Amino acid sequence: MEPPWNIEGYRAPLVPRPVARFSSLLMMRDAVRAGIGAALLSESFVAGDLASGRLRKWGFLKTPPMELWVLHASRRLASAKVRAFVDHICAAFADGVLVK
Repeated sequence: MEPPWNIEGYRAPLVPRPVARFSSLLMMRDAVRAGIGAALLSESFVAGDLASGRLRKWGFLKTPPMELWVLHASRRLASAKVRAFVDHICAAFADGVLVK
């Protein structure tokens, strides 16, 4: 049994009934777009879908803070691609907020 979703603004927790499991957030997002059900997805991940009306936001899930880590073999030997990715992540989330 899945743990209940405690969504801000709802009086009682929502108890999900899984109908599918996916190994990829892209697959999960696409399944929700196709109407299979609801999912817990980062707002930053589905911002375009929310703006266009393809998806609707029910609210925010009350969760503890989450960390984002970028790990690579060596700072000294990082490739240009890795350095560019790390710089992009640092700039995109400079204020420490993943969802805007």
